[in-house]
Amino acid sequence: MTQTIITIVIVTAAVGWAVWRLVRTLRSRGGCNCRQCPHSGKPGCHCQHR
Repeated sequence: MTQTIITIVIVTAAVGWAVWRLVRTLRSRGGCNCRQCPHSGKPGCHCQHR
């Protein structure tokens, strides 16, 4: 029983992380990859650090 719960928690965390990375990748498409960039997801990079 405990092993099943641990497995479910690990699988849920892995799926959540994968979805988070996918959403982050899709949002930054064609734009800046800077995390703090207010223009992230828009064409061209406005950050000073590339």
